[in-house]
Amino acid sequence: MLTCSTSYHTFSINVGASRVLTSVKCCDSDYCNYETLPVPAPRPPNTLKCHYCIPGTYLCSITVQCRGDEDRCFYATVTSPSGTSPLLGCTSSNMCDAAATMQNLMYKEGSHYISNGPTCCYGALCNAHSAKTTPIPPTVPQTPKGISQLQPTEK
Repeated sequence: MLTCSTSYHTFSINVGASRVLTSVKCCDSDYCNYETLPVPAPRPPNTLKCHYCIPGTYLCSITVQCRGDEDRCFYATVTSPSGTSPLLGCTSSNMCDAAATMQNLMYKEGSHYISNGPTCCYGALCNAHSAKTTPIPPTVPQTPKGISQLQPTEK
């Protein structure tokens, strides 16, 4: 269950291709949310590794090095107008607690939403079993943005 005190909280999620680290502070009086929160300092790598997926694909055997207070692996299913795809990575345990209460807290981008999960687990690469399911392929191109197909060169 998510509880909120008036102290600062830092939440972290790392899906390999992107990472979000944010500060949160709760308040309970009128107009109390005017304060500019401090930007969290970058976190060093820790010892945990989790699987992540190339965005929009089912290629999920890649590992990501977790950082700072990212002490859990997670998996979820993201649904968009073009289909569904897995979302795997590292997160902080307080994000797992918050996500259990507010499902879309972890991922919200335009018309993308979490349709299943997130489910958090503890231990290196514990989110691997989610990548072994037989999913319905997404209707998006299989070459992720920023990665081009290699073309033969002439000598």
